[in-house]
Amino acid sequence: MTKNTKICSKIGLKSYFVSVGLLAIMMIVAIGFVGCAGAETTSCQDFSCVVVNNDSQNFTTCLGCNLEEYDQKDEFDVGLLGGFPIKQSSGGKEVLLGGFPIGINVKVDGLVITNKCSVVTNAGVVEPLGGCDIASGDILVAIDGKKVKCQNDIVGILLQSGDKVELTICRGGVTRKFAVVPVIDALNGSKRLGLVLQDGVLGIGTMTFVEPNSNTFACLGHPIKDRQGGNVVANGGEIFDAQILSVKKGQRGSAGELNGNFANLSKNLGTVSKNNDYGLYGKVAKNMNLPKIAVAPHDEVRAGKAKIYTTIAGAKPKLYDIEIIKACHQSSKDDKSMVIRVVDKELLDISGGIVQGMSGSPILQNGRLVGAVTHVFVNDPTKGYGLYADWMLSECA
Repeated sequence: MTKNTKICSKIGLKSYFVSVGLLAIMMIVAIGFVGCAGAETTSCQDFSCVVVNNDSQNFTTCLGCNLEEYDQKDEFDVGLLGGFPIKQSSGGKEVLLGGFPIGINVKVDGLVITNKCSVVTNAGVVEPLGGCDIASGDILVAIDGKKVKCQNDIVGILLQSGDKVELTICRGGVTRKFAVVPVIDALNGSKRLGLVLQDGVLGIGTMTFVEPNSNTFACLGHPIKDRQGGNVVANGGEIFDAQILSVKKGQRGSAGELNGNFANLSKNLGTVSKNNDYGLYGKVAKNMNLPKIAVAPHDEVRAGKAKIYTTIAGAKPKLYDIEIIKACHQSSKDDKSMVIRVVDKELLDISGGIVQGMSGSPILQNGRLVGAVTHVFVNDPTKGYGLYADWMLSECA
């Protein structure tokens, strides 16, 4: 047996530590494993996108951007957010401001395959799916035509099955079937498929806002994607309280990340309804005591000074100084609305700039919510993209 061999011995290993790592691929928690586990730890994905292009390529995507300083005069009531004035519109749209970390569990139609693994049998170590084109990120939809949604479904189906079963696997919207011979686990005599599975796509992101009239939440500002690059089709899901434990500092050529955990799995904050190009959306379970803030129309966002409201320790967000380098003129929704640069010394010292896990962090300008952080430039982690807040608000209708 090589040192890389993965052994499956029991079902249902759960770990709730979340590393917010490679964002545009899948998720970052080893939570709710089904089928095969043992001592193996599986990492999932986080929710921050990474832009790999160089600066000149990145900025050419923002043609027609207005570089004027923003100094518009409007009638607002002014409140304070950590000493920073925020504006509550006397007649426009306003939301409840986020900025705090959330644990996210997006359900899919089936179970997410995180890996294939070997099983210890009386005949030796066997990998039942070794010759099958099944990869991490595929979805196990059914066994012998019966839908699977949890570990008990698999156990029950295998108990009643014959020597061979048919697996229905979905990859990138394409469904395929595989004939598989389960093997008997030498440790407990149960049938095994040799799959490490996860009952959802999990990770940590940042809440952007809650629309108070409908209790609809908006977060991330970009889609959760599968390993093939497609948007994960949300079949329900939940969000939870979370806390940030540490920060891996970003460097040129290597994006940083937040490390955290789900703080309270016994009670969710809300339920997930959709995952699309402009973020993750759903309903909060109760009214939330959050500050109200006016949402700026996208055509009033300007290059110049701004702030992000984000959390890099614990669960309480703070304001940090940034600059909006370019604010793009957009007549229709686009997920790259503005280019931003972190200039806050404290944030630069701790994180190096934007790190994975900050996706969804609110961007404030002149006391109004103007957008959310969505991407980090790998070759310069002080810079990234943001999405206009009113594009996200339109998804709450």
